[in-house]
Amino acid sequence: MEGVCSRCGCSRFHYNHRRMRMECDSCGAPWYDAGQEQQRMQYDRTYAQAMGHLTAGNWDRALSMLKPLADSHPTEKRVYQAILQAATQNFQDFRMGNASRKAAARDAWDKLARLRGVSGEMLRYGRQRREEQNRQKGKMFRWLLAAAGCALLAGLCLEAMCYSTATVLSAGFAGCLFRVYTLHPEQLLERWLNPAPEDKGNPFR
Repeated sequence: MEGVCSRCGCSRFHYNHRRMRMECDSCGAPWYDAGQEQQRMQYDRTYAQAMGHLTAGNWDRALSMLKPLADSHPTEKRVYQAILQAATQNFQDFRMGNASRKAAARDAWDKLARLRGVSGEMLRYGRQRREEQNRQKGKMFRWLLAAAGCALLAGLCLEAMCYSTATVLSAGFAGCLFRVYTLHPEQLLERWLNPAPEDKGNPFR
C-alpha cells in the first residue's frame, strides 16, 4: 500500500479485523484509505449479519448473503465453512432433500478441500451422512421386497377368486411403493452410482 504513517513514518500497513480498519505495521496507528476500508467494513458487516441469520436458523437467508462474499473473496475459508454450516442446517440435515442447499454444500466442501480447510466436524458429518444413506437404502430395499410380496400374493388371490383379499394386498402394494417414493430413491441411486472415493471424500456427490 502506498503512503506513510503520519505518526512514525512507516510505509507498511495491515487490516485489523477486530477494529475493522487499516493500521500501521509499526505503531498501530489507523490508516484511512476510504475506498478500501469501506469495502472491507462492508464485508465484515455482511459476514456478521449472515452469521446472525445462521445462529437464528435462517438457513436460506444466510446462504444468500454468504455466496456473494465467497465470490468476492474466493480464498476465505470461514465463508465456505459458514456456507456448509447453513446448507446442512448446522450439520444436522443428513438427508439433504433440498437440491439448492445440496449444491451449495457440495461446492463449499470442494473449495475447503482445495484450500485445506476440511475440519473434524465436517468429517464427522460426512460419516453420519453416509450412515444415514445406508439406512435409507436398507429401508428402501425392504419396502421394495414387501411390495413385491404384496403383488405376488394379490395375483395368487385373484387366481383363487379371493377378490377382497386381493384388494387389500393391492392397497398394501401401493402403500409400499409410496413409502419407497418418500425415501427419494433417485437420490439414493445417485449416491450408489457415484460413491465418495474415501471417508474424506465429498459426501454430497
